[in-house]
Amino acid sequence: MARHRVFTRCMRRLSGKSGIEHLERRGLWRAQLPDPLPDTLRSLVAQGGVSAYTGIDPTASSLHLGHLLPLCSLLHLNKLGINTIVVLGGATARVGDPSGKTDDRVSLPPHALTENLEKIREQIRRLYQNFVKYKCDERPPASFTVLDNSEWYGSRDVISLLAEESRHMRVGHMLSVKLVKSRLETSGLSLAEFFYQFLQAYDFYHLFRTHNCAIQVGGSDQWGNMLGGYEYIKRRCEDPQIAFFSCPLLTRGGVKMGKSSGSAPVSLHPQTASPYTLYQYLLNLPDDEIRQLLVSLTFEEESEVERVLASGEPWAGQRMLARSVVTLVHGQEGVDRAEKLTQVLYSNQSILHLHGDLMKDLLISLPVLKVSPSESVVNVCSKANYFPKEAQKHQAIAAGALTVDGTKLTDPEASVGDRCPTDSQYSILSIGKRFKAIIQWV
Repeated sequence: MARHRVFTRCMRRLSGKSGIEHLERRGLWRAQLPDPLPDTLRSLVAQGGVSAYTGIDPTASSLHLGHLLPLCSLLHLNKLGINTIVVLGGATARVGDPSGKTDDRVSLPPHALTENLEKIREQIRRLYQNFVKYKCDERPPASFTVLDNSEWYGSRDVISLLAEESRHMRVGHMLSVKLVKSRLETSGLSLAEFFYQFLQAYDFYHLFRTHNCAIQVGGSDQWGNMLGGYEYIKRRCEDPQIAFFSCPLLTRGGVKMGKSSGSAPVSLHPQTASPYTLYQYLLNLPDDEIRQLLVSLTFEEESEVERVLASGEPWAGQRMLARSVVTLVHGQEGVDRAEKLTQVLYSNQSILHLHGDLMKDLLISLPVLKVSPSESVVNVCSKANYFPKEAQKHQAIAAGALTVDGTKLTDPEASVGDRCPTDSQYSILSIGKRFKAIIQWV
């Protein structure tokens, strides 16, 4: 009975203007079809039992920060009562999505894709658990499902897929996609990657038939693929009511964040990037990026976002963003660990008392320099690989910019062990306010 009341309340919110306008104000979509999208969403929700989905190919062993935008968009829909599905591309990852690529993707062996898929499935499970625990006043009435598209491609042979399904896809649209045009004019495009558009379209069609999935969500680089799926379903079904929208990509300096771009930082797996790493990355984002990220990547009320940003307190928005995202990814424990390490490292506290997960986080988060106590200060500075020129090292040391466990080292030729005697296996090297590294004494 209580769950029914929650469902009814969510349906009322989303069917009315307030729920849809809430999503629109947060900037969850950059472009959409049909336009205006809010009217279509209200109509879909009124039918009841509708689903939305996004897809992720397991081409790496972890999600990264760039995946969070479409996932957060899905979770906003879930919170408002729409069933949500994440499709992991166990099949499509073997073909390779050409989006955002200038050359063919490197193929991964099937066993590696399977391992990646299971790791990402577990990450998404934890993400949803944290969402329900920390971001919802009450458990959403809508379902949340993770599927593998190998489940529907595994039983299909190539001939039946071509003969029965691909004949409804038009090559004219496939050739008109901007990415395809660009690749054909430069490095070329393999038949496998060209065929990827059809597979993504068929995924949407399959989910439409089997899960009443009428909404697709993806990054703006997926627009051409999503439009193909939209047109494919329109061609195959009589007057289907469907929609899709693209989220703005997370970028730095105009470059998409992602493992292949070199601009994306942060894996969301705690064994490759600690909660501290994610926290610090978000804490150091520039002010002009914070407002949009707060409404896109978090579930904070818009009024609270505005209050924090208007407070004038330095880094208040960054701290709100860092705490909210780290809570979603790693839980409250992850926030506590990240803030404890931040306090230790930026107030020159000793790391002697760090044990367990905190010490593991530290070793994951910072570069480790093996240093003998007899080495000179300038040699330790060289190992940090921070200054491109020799003269800069000497100037920084003379200015007191180099510290080990809070002790300033101002003589470049002095033995670092004489200036910083310690019984610990590790010390913290700091250069200026930002650079930190771990010294492992050998």
